[in-house]
Amino acid sequence: MILYGIGGLIPFFVSSFPALMGGRLLLGVGEAFVMTLANVLLGDYFSVKARNWWLVVQSVAGAAFGTLLLYASGQLAASGWQYPFLVYSAALVFALLAWLFIFEPL
Repeated sequence: MILYGIGGLIPFFVSSFPALMGGRLLLGVGEAFVMTLANVLLGDYFSVKARNWWLVVQSVAGAAFGTLLLYASGQLAASGWQYPFLVYSAALVFALLAWLFIFEPL
């Protein structure tokens, strides 16, 4: 999640196209890790029946939050082209929460 957050925030701080693309690349790698690990944790934490339920919840929540983030990004873009990238700072907060509360099941 840290890679995701940093990769998402880089375009806010840079103005060169190669640096912006580097941030996007880092964001993509971070997202691949997050999505894979989220599904692995669902498999580790829950039985098959409960896992199916949480996969549905994950899909619905992802679509709902994605819609809200598009709206928030549009509002931030009214202040400047780079401000929507600040939304990715939330990933750093979630990384801290994950570090504090996610455990490896036995």
